Amino acid sequence: MVKYLLKMKNLLEKFKESSLIQVSRIDNVKADQLAKLPSSMAAIQSRRITFLSLDKAAIEEQIEVMWTNPTPPSWKEDIVKFLIDGTTPKNKKEVRALRVKASHFVMIDRELYKCGFSQPFLKCLTSKEGNYV
Repeated sequence: MVKYLLKMKNLLEKFKESSLIQVSRIDNVKADQLAKLPSSMAAIQSRRITFLSLDKAAIEEQIEVMWTNPTPPSWKEDIVKFLIDGTTPKNKKEVRALRVKASHFVMIDRELYKCGFSQPFLKCLTSKEGNYV
């Protein structure tokens, strides 16, 4: 509604004299009838009705859209941050759980590996990397 008001104000500057009133939808019966016209077309096949339609919008608006495909956070991000620089969550329970979980992992050449007793280090993958393998 604001954009139409701005458009109308720009057009009114071209006239010498003008007045502006807002008519509520309840009081504007003709607008209501026009709004209901497309849904009632099937019932009025025998009558002849003439109506005008706009070829283009009264307000030209360009919208900039940026498409992004955000990657969901990986399950290993918190562990990697903790092992590299000691970053911990703010919640004390989460800190303790992270320390216990991180004790089973090691960083080698900026890659996360899981330690095992009787098995070699297992490289940790993201979901995308796991689907590729």
